[in-house]
This record gives sequence, structure tokens and C-alpha cells, in this order.
Amino acid sequence: MWENLFISLNAVIPFVIYLIFGYGLRAAGLADRKLMGELNQLLFKGFFPILMFDNIYGNREHLGGGGRFVAISVVTLAVLLVLLVLYVPKFVKENSRRSVIIQALYRSNTLLFVLPLAESLFGSGSQALASMALAVLIPIYNVFATVLFEYYRGEKVSPGQLMISILKNPLIFGALVGFAFVLLEIRLPLCIETPVS
Repeated sequence: MWENLFISLNAVIPFVIYLIFGYGLRAAGLADRKLMGELNQLLFKGFFPILMFDNIYGNREHLGGGGRFVAISVVTLAVLLVLLVLYVPKFVKENSRRSVIIQALYRSNTLLFVLPLAESLFGSGSQALASMALAVLIPIYNVFATVLFEYYRGEKVSPGQLMISILKNPLIFGALVGFAFVLLEIRLPLCIETPVS
């Protein structure tokens, strides 16, 4: 029991420290809302694609056998989505709010939390499996969000628009490039591999 408690604390406490640190930066006047917004954009469009690429490229030996984990993740998400679509409308009457609430319940800041948590609990190799799952789950998140918002607005969804929104996602781009490098057995020179990792 105590061992499980310590594992949980070691996994969660770093996130609490990040939050306290961010709050301290804002309280000290070192970071305002504008700077935080710009940093979010920089992380999402600049660094997270590299992180997704490196988690797949740098952990290629851990990718075998990840299909079952990804399948379980997809099935779990599908069950959650069905339950939310069935039950949220019973409690939320306005269509405009239904889509927002459903999305808020199934979509979290997975990249920020899943990868560090996986490494904290299961070691560095687990990040490759988590990245594989994210590479599949993020397009599902995006497709479902688009369908959800259009449905509750009474509009039809264009398959072309869905594909464009998926391919424009920087996380998906990074993961696809990582998979391409692994499948084509492309190795980066050490002078590039080091700064990427």
C-alpha cells in the first residue's frame, strides 16, 4: 500500500510543482497572460512536434507490441465518447453548450500530462508507447470535436476539412515523421540527433 502511495506521489508532485512555479512567475510579474499565450503557441507548434518525433524515433526498440496498448486506448476512448454523447444532453439543454461540455470532458491536455506521467511511472521506454497512442488518439479527438461542433450547430461535416485539420495538427505531423523515420530505417547523424533529443 505504501509503495503505491509513493509511486502516485512521485508521479503527481512534479505537476503540482510546475503549477506552483507558473503561479510564482505570474505573481512575481515575470510572466503575464500575453507571454503565457505566446509560450503556449511556441510549445505547441515548435517543441511538441519535435517531442513526438523524438519519442517515436528515439524509442524504436520499444514500439513492437504497442498495437494492443493503442487498441485498448482507442476502445476506451470510444466507450467514453458514446457515454458522453448519450448522457450530457440529458443534463445540458442548449446545443451550443453540449458540444463544449462533451469536448471538455473527453479531451485533456494529454501531451503535457501523459508523456511525463508515463515516464515517471513506467520508465523511459513507455514514452514511445504513449506517443504511439497519442498519434492515434489526437486525430480521433480532432475528428470527433469537429463532428460534434458541426452537428450541434446543425451543419454537415466535410471529410476534406476533417483531413486538413488532422494533417495541420503539429503533434500528428511530428508523430508521422517519427513513424516514417522508423519504418524507412532513416538514422539522423549524431550532430542532429543530439539536439533533437
